[in-house]
Amino acid sequence: MPWSVKYTVLFLMLFLTFYGTAGAGTTSNYAIIINENIIPLNKFEKNLKETIEKMQRVQSIDTESPEGQALVSITKRSLIQEYINQYLLANGGKKLGVGITTENVLRQIDRLKKGYPNEQEFLADLNNAGISFPELMDNVKGQLLTEGITKKLIENLAISDAEVERYLAKNPDFAKEQAKKQVLQIVVDDKAEAQYIIKKIKEGESFIKLAQDFSVDEETRGNGGDLGFIDLKMLPEKARKPVSRLKKGEISKIIEMGEQFFIFKAGPALIMNENKKNALKMYLRKILEENIFEKWLAKEKAEAQISVSSALEYFYNKDIDPGMIATWNASPGIQLP
Repeated sequence: MPWSVKYTVLFLMLFLTFYGTAGAGTTSNYAIIINENIIPLNKFEKNLKETIEKMQRVQSIDTESPEGQALVSITKRSLIQEYINQYLLANGGKKLGVGITTENVLRQIDRLKKGYPNEQEFLADLNNAGISFPELMDNVKGQLLTEGITKKLIENLAISDAEVERYLAKNPDFAKEQAKKQVLQIVVDDKAEAQYIIKKIKEGESFIKLAQDFSVDEETRGNGGDLGFIDLKMLPEKARKPVSRLKKGEISKIIEMGEQFFIFKAGPALIMNENKKNALKMYLRKILEENIFEKWLAKEKAEAQISVSSALEYFYNKDIDPGMIATWNASPGIQLP
């Protein structure tokens, strides 16, 4: 079975979609109320029964066995969550202006059919899994709606320089590897001359002008001693620590190295070069894109008024015991997704 259809089938086997099941009704004998939308208890029980029966047909499940009992408990919780999620999905799509037409759904199903030699084999696979064509359409609609909402959420998603800086602050090792600082230098051969330059700087004279007038370093003198934005590891070892401590605009003490005397000035820090910064922005944006739908759905759920009947409240609030899933997955030939 082609991958895309295989997972569509598995999804439908375990988590039926419920477009159109919520709506007007009485609050007595309800299963779930989401805002003012009611899912009757008898409808929930009918869907639960149908789901279990499909699993029994497709995978020969004995619901009286320990693994079968685990499956029933897991399925109840899953159906409750699915009802809630489907309502939030449909309601959220309306708020965001995301609409899925029947034409959109049929076009997507045509893409699924391309993995089969003919339509008969495609329909046979659905039939073997106990999935009706209308159920397939509902599932595909839900998938397309999820994709449409996600696309809408990321349309204007951008990573600012401030967010890059926050990431680097939380990942100091990464920041340390990438950090660069603009450094200017004046190099002279005489300590007394270096002291005179320090005096003139303190009196307010331009570091750049003094470098042009006094520095003996031919490579940097013409541009006012500017070394550019450099990795501080490029500096001689004796200068690294003193220069790394300088804040923007600060001047170092005279540093003697070999037979020469150095004076450094710190310019602004450059977190990263533009290529690396843009790459990091793309990386951070990708992280946000991957989680943005889940965060949106969680927010929608937190803001919704949800009431689950006393008959189902235990399953709604109870975390699934990993041992139950392990028991289920230990059954020969059967795996719980």
